[in-house]
Amino acid sequence: MLAPLLVAILIAMGGPVASRAEAAPTITARVQPNQIPLGQDARLVVTISGATNAPTPRPAPVPGLDIQNLGQTMSMQFVNGSMTTEVTNTFLVRPTRVGEFEIPAISVSVGDDTLSSRPMTLHVFDSSRVPQVKRTKPRTTESRGTGADPTADVDGEPRIVLLEVTGVPDREIFVGEVLPVEIRLYVREGTRVTEATPPTLVGSGFTLSRASDAEPKQQRVRLSGGIYTRLTFPAALSPITAGEIPLEASLSVTARIPKKVARQRRRFDDPFFDSFFDSFAYRAVDQKIPVNSKPTTVRVARLPVEGRPESFTGGVGRFTLEASAEPTSVAVGDPITLRIATYGQGNFDRLQFPTLDDSDDWKTYDPTSTFKSEDALGLSGRKSFEQAILPLRAGVREVPGLQLTYFDPEQRAYVTLSTEPVPIEVRAAPAGHRPRPIGQTGPLGLDTFELAPNKIEIGTLHGDLRPAATRAWFLALQLLPVLGVGVALWWGRRRRHRALDPSHVRNRRLERELKALTERMDGAVRSGDVQAFFEAARRALQEQLAGIEGDVAAKSLTPPEMERRLSNRPELRDRVSEIFAAADALAYGGSRQDGAELQRRRDDIADVLAELGKDRSR
Repeated sequence: MLAPLLVAILIAMGGPVASRAEAAPTITARVQPNQIPLGQDARLVVTISGATNAPTPRPAPVPGLDIQNLGQTMSMQFVNGSMTTEVTNTFLVRPTRVGEFEIPAISVSVGDDTLSSRPMTLHVFDSSRVPQVKRTKPRTTESRGTGADPTADVDGEPRIVLLEVTGVPDREIFVGEVLPVEIRLYVREGTRVTEATPPTLVGSGFTLSRASDAEPKQQRVRLSGGIYTRLTFPAALSPITAGEIPLEASLSVTARIPKKVARQRRRFDDPFFDSFFDSFAYRAVDQKIPVNSKPTTVRVARLPVEGRPESFTGGVGRFTLEASAEPTSVAVGDPITLRIATYGQGNFDRLQFPTLDDSDDWKTYDPTSTFKSEDALGLSGRKSFEQAILPLRAGVREVPGLQLTYFDPEQRAYVTLSTEPVPIEVRAAPAGHRPRPIGQTGPLGLDTFELAPNKIEIGTLHGDLRPAATRAWFLALQLLPVLGVGVALWWGRRRRHRALDPSHVRNRRLERELKALTERMDGAVRSGDVQAFFEAARRALQEQLAGIEGDVAAKSLTPPEMERRLSNRPELRDRVSEIFAAADALAYGGSRQDGAELQRRRDDIADVLAELGKDRSR
C-alpha cells in the first residue's frame, strides 16, 4: 500500500509525467468570508483553470470597497496522465462603510474565449452587532501540539485520509520570516491510494516551498481512529502580508475504498451462512477525496519602521558575521581580497552584504556572492562574498569594519552586527613597480591593467623656417589660456553650487545606482541567473521609489511599504506587486523562468522604472 502512495505523491509533486490536452478553461470567483464586521478585511479569490497564460483579472470598482491585488499563484495537478493547471489571483477587499455590496462578475480573455464569473455579495455589519452564525466543524482537523486527535470526526466515524500542518509557532510572526513546518498526510490502514495532488495552501497570504528531491518520512502510528500511515513533508512557510491571516492546507487523493453491496434477499435463516455470504458482498470503488487541514488564524505583523537602521536590507532571522582579508602586506595599487561570511537561519535571499565603497584610501570593485545550504529547504547555511579592494596610498593601517543589520523575530528588534577592522600594512610602491594584476589570474574575474609602451615616430617635415611667433595662428592661440581660465572659473563655481544642492547629489547617486543595477539585470538575463536578476530588480525598484520621497533608506523599503506608496497609482502598483510576486515565487515556491520570460520581465521592469522616474523628476 505504501509504495503506490509514495510514488503517486512524488509524481504529482513534480515528477515527469506525460501530459494530455487540458480541458476548456473556466473561471470561478469567491469572497472569503462573505460576512465581516467593519474594520476587518476579506479576500477575493479568482481561480482560472485550464489556462497558463491568462491575464491578471481586474475587478470593477465598487463604491465603499477598496480592492487591492495581493499577488498570483499557480498549481498543477496530474491525474491519469492528464495535466490540470490553476492560476489563483487574490485581492484584498477592505470596506470603508457598513452595508451590503455586490461585486460584479469578473471577466478575462483567454485566447478567443471570454470567461466570466458569477457576481458576489459581501455583507459588512457593525462590529457592535455581530450576527449569530451557525458554525459547523470542518471535514478535517489539525493537531498543533495540543494533544487533539486529528482523526476524530463529527459523527464519530474515523477518517480515511486527513491532513494537518504542524510547527507554526504560537506567537505573532513577521512579514518575510521563514518558518520550518511539516505537512502531514495520514492514510488509514487498509486504504489504497492510487492518485494524489501536491499539498497547497488555500489563499495567498503565505508562500510555501518544499524540497523537490527529499522523500517524505513514513511512520506507522496508532490513533483513536485506528492504525494510520503518516507521511511527513518538510516545508518552509513565509507570510507575505500582514494581519489576521488564515492558514489552511489542502490536497485531494483518489483512494480505492471497499463498499458493501446490498443483498436482494436473505437465502438462509442460519446466521452462519448469512455471515459467510456477507464476506463476499464488498467491492472496491475509486473515490476522489478532498482533504483540508483545520483552518487556523496566524497573527502576522509588518516589520517595525521605528528604529529601523539604514543598513537594514530585509533579512529576517538570526545570523552571525565574520570578515577577513588577504594578503595583509601589499604595495600601493596591489589588490586585496576582502571576504565576509554570515552563518545562521532565515531568509538568506533578502540578506545583502555590506561592501566597502570608493574613498581617498580605497578603490573597490563589485563583489561576488555564494550560498551553501545546510538543509534541504535552504533555511540555514552560509552566505559569503568576496570583494577586490586596492589601497591608493601608503600608510593605510586597516581595512575598515563593516555592519550588517537584520531583524530578529524572537527578540522583536533589529540587530546590527559589526566586523572587526582587519590590520594591514601598505607600503609605497618602489620605482618600476607594476601592480599585481587582478582578473584572469585573480579570484574575482576583473580586468588586468598595465602601462602602454612608449612610441617614437618622426613627424612631418616642413621647409618653412619662419618663427612661429610671427604667424597669425600662433597669436590667436595666446587667447586660449585666458578663455580656458574663464571657463574653468565658471565650471568650478557651477560644480560648487551643484555640490551643495542635496537633490542634485541624490539624483546623481540614484542615476549611477540604477545604471549599475540595470547592467546587473542584463548580465543575469544573458547568463540565465534568475535569482540575481530578481535581486537586482527588487533593489532598482527600492532605489527609484525611495528617490521620489527621500524619507527612508532604499534598502529598508519592504514590498508592502512600496505598494502603499503607489496607492494613488493602482495600475503601476499592480505591476510592481506582480514583479515581487514572481520574485517570491522563485524564492519560496520553486518557480522557474526561461530566457525569453526573463527578457520580457526585464523590459517590463525598465518601463516601470521609467514611469517612476517621471514622478521623481516632477
